[in-house]
Amino acid sequence: MPSDGPDGEGPNSREASSVVFDRWMRKASENIEEWGVQAEETLLLAMQEELGELAQAHLEARHEGGDPERIDEELDDLGALLIQLHERRQRRVSDRGE
Repeated sequence: MPSDGPDGEGPNSREASSVVFDRWMRKASENIEEWGVQAEETLLLAMQEELGELAQAHLEARHEGGDPERIDEELDDLGALLIQLHERRQRRVSDRGE
């Protein structure tokens, strides 16, 4: 397996992937288009649910022969919700004129 260079660049770099972030942004935009900008409490509850689903997907993939792809699907759902929460908070600040 190739290793990262001394500066952290390379195929195993631990830097966040813009491809993943772009996918989360698209999913967040789709969610906002479908549901509108939701209340922080609603988003926090949805994030808690997705975190539970992520943990379940991980444990099933690791210990029960579950589909490892499901982990990425749950990460995408959670990532989109994080962006939606950020958007909600930014709009709240903007509405107050801060």
